Order: sequence, then C-alpha cells, then structure tokens
Amino acid sequence: SNPNNNPLCGKHIRITRYDPTVGGNRSVDVEVVDRCVGCLATDLDLSLSMFDSLAEEAQGRVVGSWAWLT
Repeated sequence: SNPNNNPLCGKHIRITRYDPTVGGNRSVDVEVVDRCVGCLATDLDLSLSMFDSLAEEAQGRVVGSWAWLT
C-alpha cells in the first residue's frame, strides 16, 4: 500500500530529546507525512533539518520521546 495514505498523515507530534551539550531538552514539532516502511513501529525518520534541531547529524540515531499534539 502507499505509505502516504497512512491515516496518521497530517497529524502533528512533538519530539523531545535531552541534549547534554545544552544541559536540557530540545523539542521540535513535526507533521507526519508518511509511514517509514523500513522503520520499526517505534522509530521516527526525520528530515535532516528537523533532526538537526534535536542532535548533531554525525550522531546518526538518537533516543528521544514523542507525544501527539492536539
């Protein structure tokens, strides 16, 4: 099936990650645009600009939390 037809598309989430380099949390609000077919159910695949808001690109994968926005 087309990953862009996922019923979660268009919904918004807030992703938060503790960043020790700033001594606190960094957060970014994003819109779900498709389903990451190759990802695990708990993974998020971010655009580079959104990832850079949370971590250094060189880190590759980082751990954070997320919640639906209303």
